[in-house]
Amino acid sequence: FRMFRPTSILSSIVLIAGATILLQASGADAVIVCGSDTDGTTYNVGPSQTYTKIGDVPLDTLQPGDWVCIYPATYHEKFVVNLAGSATQPIVISGVPDETTGDLPIINGENAITPTYLNYWNEVRNLIKIGGATYPSGPASHIRIQNLRLQNAHLSHAFSDDNGNVQSYGKNAACLHIESGSHIDLVGNEIMGCGNGIFITPGVTDVNIEANYIWGNGNVNSIHEHNVYTEALRISYKYNRFGTLCSGCSGNNLKDRSAGLLVAYNFIEGGNRQLDLVDSSTSSIIEDPSYKVTHVYGNIFVEPDGEGNRQIVHYGGDSGNEANYRNGHLYFYHNSILSTRVGKTTLVRLSSEDCTMNATNNIIKATETVFGNNFELLSEKRGALYMNSNWITDGYIYWVTPTGGGSIFETGNILESTTGSIFSDPNFHTSPYDLHLSNSLLIGSTLEQEAQPISHEYVMHTSGQTRSSMDLGAYGYLNSQTSEPTRAPTTKPVTPFPTQEPVPTFAPTLFPTPHCIGNSCNNNNQCCDGTVCNGHGNSKTCQSSGLPPSPSLPSSSPPSTVCGGSDSDCTSNSQCCSENCKTHGAKANKCS
Repeated sequence: FRMFRPTSILSSIVLIAGATILLQASGADAVIVCGSDTDGTTYNVGPSQTYTKIGDVPLDTLQPGDWVCIYPATYHEKFVVNLAGSATQPIVISGVPDETTGDLPIINGENAITPTYLNYWNEVRNLIKIGGATYPSGPASHIRIQNLRLQNAHLSHAFSDDNGNVQSYGKNAACLHIESGSHIDLVGNEIMGCGNGIFITPGVTDVNIEANYIWGNGNVNSIHEHNVYTEALRISYKYNRFGTLCSGCSGNNLKDRSAGLLVAYNFIEGGNRQLDLVDSSTSSIIEDPSYKVTHVYGNIFVEPDGEGNRQIVHYGGDSGNEANYRNGHLYFYHNSILSTRVGKTTLVRLSSEDCTMNATNNIIKATETVFGNNFELLSEKRGALYMNSNWITDGYIYWVTPTGGGSIFETGNILESTTGSIFSDPNFHTSPYDLHLSNSLLIGSTLEQEAQPISHEYVMHTSGQTRSSMDLGAYGYLNSQTSEPTRAPTTKPVTPFPTQEPVPTFAPTLFPTPHCIGNSCNNNNQCCDGTVCNGHGNSKTCQSSGLPPSPSLPSSSPPSTVCGGSDSDCTSNSQCCSENCKTHGAKANKCS
């Protein structure tokens, strides 16, 4: 599988479950043909098409294999899709990109009109809704929304509902709202200017969010609306571009409460947090085994200065009910992180002692050192963090808040001072953000060999390609790319339906025996002295088990890589090698 994003209309054929988008070029002329080549019906919508409005299409009686092909124009309409396609014949609502510019058809929520033959609830919360309607009654399944620009389902705008009454959108209105359904694909869309870009509620299963450009959503001075906010059973994000939220908007970029979450090969810039992976309150999600296993790999994370919370990732929960927290394993590997934040940046916050993150083969670069130690691994001393074979900025610390039972285990990490500045690589730079490798000393750096291999990598923007080599970070160095990001998308990739990527698995042996402090117990129910834990939460105590002792906990900040000789300045004996760091007298803070 290889995605593509043409910069011009060329001769190509893209097959999607028995349907075709045909791009035919002859000289300077191009014709785009969209529709079904099975028994399904094609409904063409546009200024010179059979239907001039989306609502003229019988959206209440679409059948498996039907296509609604929307040609370039702006449509002030809103609607629900609550019907069933099939695995081989999905129902497809597809935009047709402009033949010359590649611009997508626009569905604009401002003054949008709802077809009166539809009957569904929560109209104030969506521009396009999937599932949750009286008529058509559903259920929704095997539905694909693609190649559309969706915008302006926002509290600052009004619409006409299915009774013809004018209402204002709610604060939490979404461009795309999935209330119920299964096997839903959202591909190649631009989603912007709504309260939530995408909003998915419990009861939804098997969602694929791929190759979309999601940006500029949220509400000013509010932390409750996000670029995406999802809670589903089995959901994947791949090849998406997540831009910053709207100016003054304080939501997260990707907030999720799902089981079976996969975040792979995305470009994620800004947000209060780039990833806010917290707890569900729905038993079917909490009780699913995949709730406790999350994979995040091959992504580019950018933390601009002034972007709210200093944490890149939050994993665990935010409800206050720790019994419902994820309390499992976050596998975070082959990602590239760049922070230009003035002041401290934090890799992760783990919400409970039973949350674990394994960070492997990542590149982590913070550019600013105005306030001294500029990168922090844990926001507080909770949970267990394993740092294996990562390249990381010098001067990082473990945590600022020293209280708690958290622990960090490091092996094989590479400090920037041992390789030279990563900015010596001409393809790794901040303007525009491009984190490729070309001649960097990171090429071929030692990898954690037991880590899950990855097969693809992100292409700017909203596309991907086969990865050329297994170097640190999100990119293999042979696939050098210097294209400048653009705000407006060109022709969007159209990918086979479905494009599921197998959820990776890890052997438990990837986790060494963790550290712990005193009588506190970690998520593996092990203690520093080789005992096991009894009890719950903070009341757990260590009891004999016969297990071998774990290594002692490292100090609260990494040791210096440079040893001083006699009379060298020092603040700890680790800087003195065989010498002692004096604490008083004429040679205080000197090796002697």
